[in-house]
Amino acid sequence: MKYRSKVNNIILVTIAVASAVAFFGMLPGCSQTVPSEKEVGQIEEAAPAEATAVPAKARKLLVFTRHEAYEHSSIPYVTKALEIMGQKTGAYEVVVSEDMSSFTSENLTQFDAVLFNNTTHLKFEDPVLRQSLLDFVKGGKGVAGIHAATDNFYTWPEGAAMIGGQFDGHPWTDGGTWAVKIDDPDHPLTAVFQGEGFKINDEIYRIEAPYSRENVRVLLGLDMADTTNLNVKDIRPSDKDMAISWIRNYGQGRVFYSSLGHNHHLFWNPAVLRHYLDGIQFALGDLAADATPSLDIALARIASYEYGQSREPLTELGIVLQSAYDEPEALGRIQQRLLELLQSEATSAGKQFVCRQLSIFGTEKAIPVLAGMLADATTSDMARYALERIPGSTADGAFREALPKARGKVKVGLINSLGQRRDRQSVAALRRLIQDNNSAIAMAAVAALGRIADPQATEALAEARGKTTGKLRQLVQDSYLKCADQLVVQGEQERARTIYQQLYASSEPLPIRTAALRGLILADAGKAVEEIVNVLRDGDTAMEAVAIGLVWEIPKSQNITDLTGEFGNLSIAGQVQLLAALADRDDPACLDAALTATKSDNADVRIAAFKALAALGDDSTVSLLVQVAASGSDAERETARASLNRLRGPETNTAIVAGIPQADPKVKAELIRSAGERRISSAVGTLLETAKDPDPDVRVESIKALRFIAGPDELPALIDLLIQAPDDAERQEAEKTVVAVAHKIPRKDRQSRAVLTALRPVKDAVVRGSLLQTLGKIGDSKALPTLRKALKDSDAEIKLAAIRALSDWPTAEPLADLLTVVRTSDDEVHRVLALRGHIRLTGLESDRPADETLKLYQEAMELASATSEKKMVLSGLGNVGTVAALEVATGYLDDSELQQEAEMAVGRIALLTASDYPEETVEALEKVLQVTENDQLRGQIQQFIDQIK
Repeated sequence: MKYRSKVNNIILVTIAVASAVAFFGMLPGCSQTVPSEKEVGQIEEAAPAEATAVPAKARKLLVFTRHEAYEHSSIPYVTKALEIMGQKTGAYEVVVSEDMSSFTSENLTQFDAVLFNNTTHLKFEDPVLRQSLLDFVKGGKGVAGIHAATDNFYTWPEGAAMIGGQFDGHPWTDGGTWAVKIDDPDHPLTAVFQGEGFKINDEIYRIEAPYSRENVRVLLGLDMADTTNLNVKDIRPSDKDMAISWIRNYGQGRVFYSSLGHNHHLFWNPAVLRHYLDGIQFALGDLAADATPSLDIALARIASYEYGQSREPLTELGIVLQSAYDEPEALGRIQQRLLELLQSEATSAGKQFVCRQLSIFGTEKAIPVLAGMLADATTSDMARYALERIPGSTADGAFREALPKARGKVKVGLINSLGQRRDRQSVAALRRLIQDNNSAIAMAAVAALGRIADPQATEALAEARGKTTGKLRQLVQDSYLKCADQLVVQGEQERARTIYQQLYASSEPLPIRTAALRGLILADAGKAVEEIVNVLRDGDTAMEAVAIGLVWEIPKSQNITDLTGEFGNLSIAGQVQLLAALADRDDPACLDAALTATKSDNADVRIAAFKALAALGDDSTVSLLVQVAASGSDAERETARASLNRLRGPETNTAIVAGIPQADPKVKAELIRSAGERRISSAVGTLLETAKDPDPDVRVESIKALRFIAGPDELPALIDLLIQAPDDAERQEAEKTVVAVAHKIPRKDRQSRAVLTALRPVKDAVVRGSLLQTLGKIGDSKALPTLRKALKDSDAEIKLAAIRALSDWPTAEPLADLLTVVRTSDDEVHRVLALRGHIRLTGLESDRPADETLKLYQEAMELASATSEKKMVLSGLGNVGTVAALEVATGYLDDSELQQEAEMAVGRIALLTASDYPEETVEALEKVLQVTENDQLRGQIQQFIDQIK
């Protein structure tokens, strides 16, 4: 564990300087930078002390550094790190070269492996050198590549295939820090990372073909679930599989590649150096490691996969398939491997997953294998799932060929698939199966014919209507409906209407008649009103509801006068339903119907009409709605108010405001209420007048409405309303309005100015107290001196108002003032209210350290004489997440009057302290267990203790 932490710490610490190192390494003239003495020392310290594998013999490594395009400044860092690792561990001897003649067969004989160190655009134009390198590796030697080793061989496909892939850009630039996942955590070449992904600062390559998990064993890759990796500029939707390190066998030889190695600091990263060394030792032939391609490994694991096991191999196969989606040849090869797995002894779960992939990527070449699985009940469903989604008539033929031989559930599944694919050539066979003795088969055949819905299927179902009964006949009717629906889509409305009319017969079940009626309307929208009216006139109550429910299907351009004319002939339920249906239509006929319904003798109908007016009404309906809001029954009043508030129309607001002055008190109050709810700002002047109305209800509604529509300019007038208020109830409403409007002033330090100005000449103690409490609720610090002065007033009521105001303050700023009152006042009421305010303000969010908050609560507890205040303290204490707070709270567990609150406080504090102070938290909770009589709390605490331990 210590080693793992050290690895990750080194990776993260180097990030801090990485960007600067990378930047300066890219400056002109810096490409030849060599490691400084300090950097060499860092490399020596980070290099492994010994090789992972003891060399079978003395090894020689050719490090090739030639670049024919971009020159990486890290080349000398790579070389130095390789030299140091070779010398320090004895794993190999390094020979450095950039001369192409190094690749003659005579020269290569002395080496065990070649390492391409950030080489770029090597062409190997000499065919002799090409062949000698290929023979060298295929003959049993090794090749390794660092970073830009894949930025080569663009005109030499065999060379690119040997290394395993080619460079295709680097959206993950050298200045970023990227999340790396361990693709193969159990592999010896990733052992240094101990199975844990990490973040690293380097330039990460996108690799393109010939890269494929078919050919290489991927060891490390970019974590493409990481948001930082996903959100880079120039990323592509196809960037799913971003390998970083891999190995492979090539002939008798071995290949290791890692795209890490652009930034200098990588070469004093112990984990990265160990990964390099292990990869080189693999290439040299000393470190045994499985190079079976990742796809082979994934397929082998899928072949033995069982539900509940890790889905990692399934994910890997999905990535491989997605990456090969635009490469038909690669996709074909992978498909063949999947088909071989389906023909093996693989698990059912593994085969099912493969079939799901073939449902997405499968081609006609997969059909014979999948068709061979259709007859077996254990594989039929999974094969059908894939076959259903493979386009082309060949798949249809596979289903048809399997159908006659199938039995039971397998046959039902095949029928479903033929229906799903809408295979017209199967209609004759399906038609015969309608009379099958197996009801499941018969019903599947009927459902499939409904999905196919061609003329032959329609004919078969029409015939079956007279030959079937029970549930099968119901399904026949449903499928027959689907045929009619398909005819509508095809533009054959008259043929569709014929079927719908057959199915609308009174002898048919309600669900079928309902669907048929809807079909008749959709088949000919021009006859929609006529069809619905005919149903309403039939007097069938059940179908009445269905027909009204279809009103929304009528195009809004159609005249529905005939329909609204039937309103009075409907049942009460029908009238209510029709009003709701008409509400969405912008049609004068609908408004007339709703207005007529408001005069109904039935309350439900009237309420539905008032509700409909919210959508249908305009300024002409203001008078009606306000009269109902003023004098209707409770339900009517609430509905009318809601509709008045939602009423549309450009002149509606004007009509509401214009009606206020001359209305009687009840109506006036309702108009004022609506003006506030609708936020009619033009009504401010009118409401300032009605706020002085002789009627108290009108005054109160005016003050409430002004809360929403008045602005800062009206504050003096609103304060005057507070001062002139005739009673406490009206004054309290005025206080709320003044506070709300004052808070609309953008500058906090100016919100109390108007109240302070108005306060100075006021002598009346009640009014002064009201203004002081208003200042407390506004919470502008400019008012604190006035409130502090009021605390010293000779009038007890003024003092009381000041205490209330400071207790209501939105921040903890007046804490000391309240504490002074608690300590010095001779008035018990003042002391209690100040203490409660002090406790409240202590609990407000602040930057105060937790230990200071605890001291404030402790002091409050000492000053509290009543149990109620002590309970308040304990309630607030529960939010202080410290061990000291735990100790204080547990101290009250023995107090019978405070025990319950103390138990709750300990529980809440424990939630905050458990992670950092588990022992102390458990000790406190166990004290609660010793005294509590609350069985539910006991169980919760014991469960929490178990979790902590």
